[in-house]
Amino acid sequence: MNEHVSFGHQWYNKVFSKDKQLPCHEEYQIIIKFDRDSLFYSPKYTGEFLFQKLYDDSKKSSKPSRPPNAFFIFRTVLGLVAKDMCISVGDGITFSKLAGFMWGGANDAEKDIYHSFSDEIKILHDAKYPNYKYKPERSNSVRYNFSNKTAKDYEKVEIQTHDPWINLNPFQQSNSNIPSIAVNCPQIGEYDPNMSQSVRPPEYPIIARDPSSPSLHVIEGVHNIMTYNETF
Repeated sequence: MNEHVSFGHQWYNKVFSKDKQLPCHEEYQIIIKFDRDSLFYSPKYTGEFLFQKLYDDSKKSSKPSRPPNAFFIFRTVLGLVAKDMCISVGDGITFSKLAGFMWGGANDAEKDIYHSFSDEIKILHDAKYPNYKYKPERSNSVRYNFSNKTAKDYEKVEIQTHDPWINLNPFQQSNSNIPSIAVNCPQIGEYDPNMSQSVRPPEYPIIARDPSSPSLHVIEGVHNIMTYNETF
């Protein structure tokens, strides 16, 4: 097919999407390569011919597809015409956009041709697949496990939360019996970097473990309480 052949006069004011958007320049240049009469008025395409193309036994799958609607059939014809006329229509997304622009510009009589194809193909589909029932495939939904709670279950939770031991995290629980640590913080002045080099910067607090045992702290505490009571 000569790439310079244009059917622009056939497509004038007859290409727009369902929301009345116009194709871009590149998309329009592809559209006007199509003979519009081949899409809407060709005697070549009939319901029976298209049914055989759509339900070719050599491409038989585990189950037949549902009967196509009018727009899907138009896309099928558009693909066949593109093949016959050696027109490159890009990828699937571009092809669908082109079909949408062409379909959007068709009048009711032209669309009725494909609605008639759809009705005819449905009759042929029912005859060939009498036991066919359309069942939409559903994705696996996420399942949640729910358990019934009673008032007693919540009372148990409330009682447990009153226990101060539960409010401690594992680190606090494991360190609750560790003897106290004495922190010796020598008094230091503010460090000035402009001072003499002989002056050292402030040291961090020195932390040392109290060498006395925990039992000694208990005895000392009891002794202090007794001494305090004797003074009054």
